[in-house]
Amino acid sequence: MPAAAVDNRAYINPALLTWARQRAGLTPEQAARRVGVAAGKLAAWERGEARPTLRQAETLAQKFYVPFGYLYLSQIPQRDLDLPDLRTVDGRPVSNPSPEFEDVLNNALAKQEWFKEYRQEEGAEPLPFIGRFSLSDSVKKVAADLADTMEIAQKIRPAADKGETFLQRLIDRAEQIGVLVLRSGSVGNNTHRPLQVAEFRGFVISDSLAPLIFLNGSDARAAQTFTLMHALAHLWLGESGVSNLDYRREGAEHSNPVERFCYRAAAEILRPERDFPAAGQPDLPEGGDTRKPVGGDANRDLLTRNSPTFTRALVESTLQGRTTEREAARLLNLNIPAFDNLVSWLTAEAAG
Repeated sequence: MPAAAVDNRAYINPALLTWARQRAGLTPEQAARRVGVAAGKLAAWERGEARPTLRQAETLAQKFYVPFGYLYLSQIPQRDLDLPDLRTVDGRPVSNPSPEFEDVLNNALAKQEWFKEYRQEEGAEPLPFIGRFSLSDSVKKVAADLADTMEIAQKIRPAADKGETFLQRLIDRAEQIGVLVLRSGSVGNNTHRPLQVAEFRGFVISDSLAPLIFLNGSDARAAQTFTLMHALAHLWLGESGVSNLDYRREGAEHSNPVERFCYRAAAEILRPERDFPAAGQPDLPEGGDTRKPVGGDANRDLLTRNSPTFTRALVESTLQGRTTEREAARLLNLNIPAFDNLVSWLTAEAAG
């Protein structure tokens, strides 16, 4: 007797397939092209009139940036962010985070967790400025302490031009005092997955051993500068959060007390010295960090996206055998050959 045919159809939830496609920001036609099937076939899958094969279902999950198991759920998953969400649009909370935002946030959280364990193993002392103040303190007091710790008047302003150089010197100084600063306009190394400024401008993870700030590199340089100072003020209060703060809006307009306080602290530091355009003035064009790595600049661009401090610590730990090469490459969103190239470049740079 002939063997029974094997049913290799994937009995996914059609509603979850539609949700995943829409979450990825794809029209039915765009999604069909991405998956490599006719638009009518994808529509039939979404209506539940036909079933994809298991291989096709795996491709759908991959192209829509969702875990494969999600397509089998009985209802749309409700996912809470792992940080306080302080973003608003017209005073209302932001919902339905994009897959790009979720991937960037999850990767940053993994980096922060690794670096915290690394610092603990090194016997590092807690950073004294994390949570040094509270909302009961004056904005001017917090701003003065932050500016003094960052040595803005002493070193950064005298040596920096306006624009990119000023921002880069602020980032360098933040790293020197123990803050990881990640700056990227896309998910990992994938320039086909850009980050949207309308969704978020940055986020901050407050931790006494491994504080981390992420700047949306798709934003204008002036806006990134303000987001950085705003995030540092968060650290001085010991408050984590995701922000889409617009520096052109006055601080009093922000309903969240932490956001309002940190807005005012950042404005107190930046605006009096004309380092930053006042509210109402035109901003620089978006795309402030659209640097395109060429040749040897690719590794420097990688340091920018992943924090120089974090990247060097991870490479050192790998060379010491404390972290596997595979884990290190994963944290940096690299394949093994690219990670090996980075290690060689950093080794040569250290040797002079």
